[in-house]
Amino acid sequence: MSEKMIKISVNDKQESVNANVSLAIVLNQLNIDKRMISIAVNSDFVAKDQYDSLIINESDLIDVLTPIAGG
Repeated sequence: MSEKMIKISVNDKQESVNANVSLAIVLNQLNIDKRMISIAVNSDFVAKDQYDSLIINESDLIDVLTPIAGG
């Protein structure tokens, strides 16, 4: 039997991921490197130490933000 999937939005792109999993697992499923990014879920920034405990829900909006160089 297959696992239940949910639909979420990552940087305005629809994605299907396993239900009842943490943000860390979703990032791994989507091959997103967690080292040099910041994440907001539903417009709230998430501390890196919460990636393993924050459960992602149907229709969540995830923004993956990378640093930009400026001068």
